Formats: sequence, C-alpha cells, structure tokens
Amino acid sequence: MGSHARPRETFETTNPATGQVIAKIASCGKADVDLAVEKARSAFEAGVWFKKGRSEGAKVVTGGNAHKSGKGYFIEPTIFDNVTPSMTIAREEIFGPVLSVITVANADEAVRVANDTPYGLAASVFSANLGKAHRIARDIRAGTVTINCYGEGDVSISVPVAAMT
Repeated sequence: MGSHARPRETFETTNPATGQVIAKIASCGKADVDLAVEKARSAFEAGVWFKKGRSEGAKVVTGGNAHKSGKGYFIEPTIFDNVTPSMTIAREEIFGPVLSVITVANADEAVRVANDTPYGLAASVFSANLGKAHRIARDIRAGTVTINCYGEGDVSISVPVAAMT
C-alpha cells in the first residue's frame, strides 16, 4: 500500500445543530482513498464493531454476520439490545445496517441521550402522539429531525410505534 498523499487544502466540517467545528478534513489523492478502503476492509473482516459491542455487554438480537459477495463487503442488518450511551457502538458512527437500542425512562432522558453526541446530522422520533413527537423533535439538536419516518419523506417503511407513546 502506498504512502499518504500530501493534502493540498483542508476544510472544516461542522455540527449543523451547534455550528461547532468537528474536524478539519484534508483533500486527498488515490493513495489516501486506497488506504481508507483497505482499513475499512480490514475492520469489516475482523468484525470490530460486532466484537466491541458484545464485549461491552450489548446483545445481538439478529444479524451481525459479514458476507463477501463479488467485489463488495456486506453486513447483515443487525440489531443490538442492552446498549448504554457510553458504549462504543452508541458513541461512534457505524456505516452499515446496524441499530443500537438504548432504553430510556422518559422523553427527557431520550432527548438527553440523543443530544449527547458530537454528530447531529439527522434524527427520527416515532410516536403515536404527534404533539409529543413535535415537542421532542424541537428539543433534539440535529440538522434534520423527522417524525414517524427515517429520512425526509420516507413513507416506504413500516415501523411499530411503541417507544414514545
């Protein structure tokens, strides 16, 4: 694997909810992209996130298996239960079909957990009580907050409404 290309310029990435600078991102060349792909492939093959989740006490309800298919690397849709806000799988972004279930006592605690992140690109609130859902959505610091769907205008999924009723 080649060495890193020297970045020519950088740009700041900010949290859309707070305006806080999260990181400075460097432009990159082919060697950098190849290195990133290789690191991602190694993490995928090692099952890093799944092992980490289990070792920290989370329970895999379904999924968690890696599959090689042609040129791609795929992970089964996976659900972790018994996740706490301090666990790695709750604190770091996992780019894959992974859901970490964090149980909370009430809406205030749910908002505290949702806002305790350096990220904040998107969030979703599911509830049969639309007034309550709108109040909760206003309190969540994220660039986009959807209600009873995931992603703007997503009507293609069917999700049971139980968490915040």
